[in-house]
Amino acid sequence: MKKFTFLATAALALMTFTAKAELMDKAFYKMQTFTTIQAADVTPVTAPGTGTNPITVQNLRTNNTPRYLYTNWGEDGWAKAPAELPETGYSFSCKFKIAADAGVSNCLEFCLLPVGYEVQNRHMRLQPTTEYFFRFHQAVNGVDGKDSIWVNGDVQENVDWNHGERVGDEAVLLVGTEYTIRVDVNKEGTEAKSSIIAADGTVAWEGTKDISFLSDSRMGTLWFNTGGACTYQFDDVKLSYLANGPFAAEPAVELLACIDTERDYYVQYEEGTALHWILPGEETEAEGSPVYYTDGKMGRNFEEDPDLPGGAWIIECYNSGVLQCWTSREEDESNTSDVVETEVVCETIYMPAPSAYISNVSAGFGKTYTLTVDNSETLLRPTVTIHYVLKDASGATLAEGNKMSGELIEFEAAGSVDLYSFDNSHPTEWYGRSETVTINNDVEYVLAVSNDYQWSKDKCDGTVEGFHRLEIVDSSNKSHWDRIYSTQEYGYDADGNMIYNDGTWAENKTEADVTFWKKGFGFYDKSVIGTEDCKWNVQVPDDIYTGFLPLLPETSDEWTEDAWSIFPLEGIVYYAISGNVIKNPAGAAGYCPMRLQDNYTSDDAAKPNFYVIHKRGGYDRPDKGNSNSTEVVVAGETFYLYRYDTAINSVEVYTYKGFVAAIEAIENDVPAQQAAPIFNLRGERVENMATPGFYIQGSKKVFVR
Repeated sequence: MKKFTFLATAALALMTFTAKAELMDKAFYKMQTFTTIQAADVTPVTAPGTGTNPITVQNLRTNNTPRYLYTNWGEDGWAKAPAELPETGYSFSCKFKIAADAGVSNCLEFCLLPVGYEVQNRHMRLQPTTEYFFRFHQAVNGVDGKDSIWVNGDVQENVDWNHGERVGDEAVLLVGTEYTIRVDVNKEGTEAKSSIIAADGTVAWEGTKDISFLSDSRMGTLWFNTGGACTYQFDDVKLSYLANGPFAAEPAVELLACIDTERDYYVQYEEGTALHWILPGEETEAEGSPVYYTDGKMGRNFEEDPDLPGGAWIIECYNSGVLQCWTSREEDESNTSDVVETEVVCETIYMPAPSAYISNVSAGFGKTYTLTVDNSETLLRPTVTIHYVLKDASGATLAEGNKMSGELIEFEAAGSVDLYSFDNSHPTEWYGRSETVTINNDVEYVLAVSNDYQWSKDKCDGTVEGFHRLEIVDSSNKSHWDRIYSTQEYGYDADGNMIYNDGTWAENKTEADVTFWKKGFGFYDKSVIGTEDCKWNVQVPDDIYTGFLPLLPETSDEWTEDAWSIFPLEGIVYYAISGNVIKNPAGAAGYCPMRLQDNYTSDDAAKPNFYVIHKRGGYDRPDKGNSNSTEVVVAGETFYLYRYDTAINSVEVYTYKGFVAAIEAIENDVPAQQAAPIFNLRGERVENMATPGFYIQGSKKVFVR
């Protein structure tokens, strides 16, 4: 162990002699990151922060699209708490800042919940419970960098979409100002004193809450609901109790890099302490240990950073085993923290193999494949690059290069593509290359069926066989179809920026700057939106299971029959607003399950058939720009139509060349006696076709539903 120099020892001895014990927070749990992020694999919410200061939460979504994050430390977070709390009880504390705000409420919520509370994963809705120690939520839009929040407001059970409720005590937080949030729970677990105080001492809120009724007097979860297009920062998030200090605190140890078989750890520790460590496989302190706070200036880029105040160091490990880290007080080397033990595995990590799925198909061999790679299980989730070699049917190379996950490979003719993943984001490849995967594009397709549901206004106003006319009156100004059918119009420039806002030009912009107009269909003047004159005719099928063929809704007793309709110039819409739509066996609220006629399902697993849905919406409004999209679905699988504000414009069915569709579906009461024998798809002879499914009879495939 390295020793102090004589002068340093003398100076520190003086500090020890003169230092006075004082009550300080002694942490027994520190939160290093949000362990759960809503749809972390697809949702653009970032929460970097295992051990970082601060933890940054950034929601890249906009408008009314919040996302939730939480850490449920539960019993584990109390493992290092004292067997008996001191008379002062325990505390939760953290530093919190609204670093950037979009100016809208968007469901910001902060909530501390008891051990054992079953978190309800909800966005755009508050936690419906009174079982909390402290909470606040934002109910109104921010103004001029000031956000009103409502603190400790009880939310009633089963109240949805309730972020607009101004329940609790109003307080104001300033955007860009860091606040300390502190909740002190007494030893008896009957009372929680809370405060929100700025660094300059300004009190934003303080109060006391009776918690004697809680199921557990120990906090177990921090829940946070983000606002859209906002950035938040958390720092020094911990549970603690008051004890005589100063004392050495445990360092935060974070895996920083996996460089082939090398593992590097970023370690942060508090001012007034020195960092000690023992490398895996060793018994004594490593060379270079200890490092005092003021000397710990290692940045995350592996370079010394003179701008760091200190307390940051990178430890390199080359052997598997246990890395041991602890701190000691600079003025008293015997005053040490608990040892933080970290399992280290020094083995090469290989990139996950890429894959590709058909995202568009056309007649012949023309296809578009979307590349994808799942790195969610790869340590540190590295950036993955996909190398591709595109070949023709003879095996000759047509093109070679690199693409990222989500990018496309397009074929105009038969051929193949070889794919492997590698690390292209570091000076050297830190991770091993994946195995090579070959995708063969050797199946030819034909357009079997095409149906356009974008009927004209005249057709929707008239009489159509198999349909009946229904008038939609939209007087509530829901901002969906009522706008697209009006005279509203908006203009966009080449960068997609709105420069003509329904009558108002952006500064220094003229019609010459418009590259794309989106105008309503003009069924009525925009001035009548939100009135009884905001109305249009739709065509409703007499039988929803035959009216949209080859598409049909999944069978359900819950459908409102007249909600299925053809909207003029748009297509198929399920226009049931009550209850925010619908039945979905997959459990995702707001989706209508639909499918293709089963007689187009492929009989060869190596040659799937497809149906291509062209849709418009998720708000097909003049002020929302281009809302057209396509979705390719394997025949036999379900397509989910989203809510009442999305329309299916058309469908195209592509089957492999040589495929013969089954005859029309027949009812379950088909007579059992037929001239030819009946077989199931396993080749077994059966007595009749009483059970739904596919059968072969007289060389024909028959589907019974």
